[in-house]
Amino acid sequence: MGDKVLSLIDKKITSLLDIPLRPTVTSLSLHCNQIPRIEGLTSAWHLRHLDLSSNCISKIEGLSSLTSLRTLNLSCNLITKVEGLNGLVNLTRLNLSYNQINDLTGLLYLHGTEYKLKHLSLHSNHLDRIDHLLQCLLGLQGLREVTLSQDGRDNPVCRSPGYREIVMQSLPQISVLDGMDRLGNPSHQGLGSPCDIPGLEDYLDLLLSSDTSHNEAPRRDGPLTTPRLDEVMTQFRQRIASEAIADPAAQPDRQSLQPARSAVADPAEPVNEQRIRKLEDQVSQLIQQAPAGDKCSSSTRPVVTLRKAKRDTDRTSESECDSGKENRRRTRIPKHRNTITTRTTSKETIGRISDR
Repeated sequence: MGDKVLSLIDKKITSLLDIPLRPTVTSLSLHCNQIPRIEGLTSAWHLRHLDLSSNCISKIEGLSSLTSLRTLNLSCNLITKVEGLNGLVNLTRLNLSYNQINDLTGLLYLHGTEYKLKHLSLHSNHLDRIDHLLQCLLGLQGLREVTLSQDGRDNPVCRSPGYREIVMQSLPQISVLDGMDRLGNPSHQGLGSPCDIPGLEDYLDLLLSSDTSHNEAPRRDGPLTTPRLDEVMTQFRQRIASEAIADPAAQPDRQSLQPARSAVADPAEPVNEQRIRKLEDQVSQLIQQAPAGDKCSSSTRPVVTLRKAKRDTDRTSESECDSGKENRRRTRIPKHRNTITTRTTSKETIGRISDR
């Protein structure tokens, strides 16, 4: 997947025109650069994930040709108005948090059954008219989750009397508002589809297309089943749900979540089954490496004279949890080394006594 995923995080890039972007790229991450304008993406027809968070973008534009785009992260920029989303029929997740938005008119172009927007993040903006908010969101028929307030960063509209009740009653299609479901309980619906994880959808597409091969007869024992893939996806969701409430020091080793697998293929197993098992293993490894959630490191919000600490990067960003993983690994290494050193010293001592 080396030619499909392009990550250029914090590279001091000042223009999208300087990016060597191939038409085959499906995931592009340019988090934390100095890009002022969206341009040069007209040939990226296969792009599914685009992360332009923590840049200096002031206008949403240049996206009309990205008909395959699924996730778009424009958080931590200088945007004041939602616009330029026309034609993004496959867009399911849109993050516009930490901007200066007070106009949602551009969302009107995503109304209708042909559009698929499900998750919308707008916290830390300047929205102050609840009637305007409801008018622009009501026609988003696929919308399931809206975030206008998170981690103490909200919009002026959130402080209106009866804000939550009004929004939930006026927008019957949504099931989660500001991280809480309709019963007021914390929701983990924000995990979204596995295809929202950059790179995973390629494995799933290949897995589903591998049921038959050119040299093998079609299966006669029913439809394709992937129990081990289903198992690891269940473990993935449970891991994220538990990490959201558990102490990080008490979290289990990620390797323990990996399903058991045979090191040697069964000779009696058909070649097609072996291929499916191998793909399931690759999907398992990719899921284990996926970010646990939005509570990892945050992105830098650009301002005219100051950059704040990194915050609020979405799943479209691939840089969030790297430092955390490295720190956990380093804390374990000294323990293993001390154990090995102690055992070696004991053996040497016993040997010397025996010689004497």
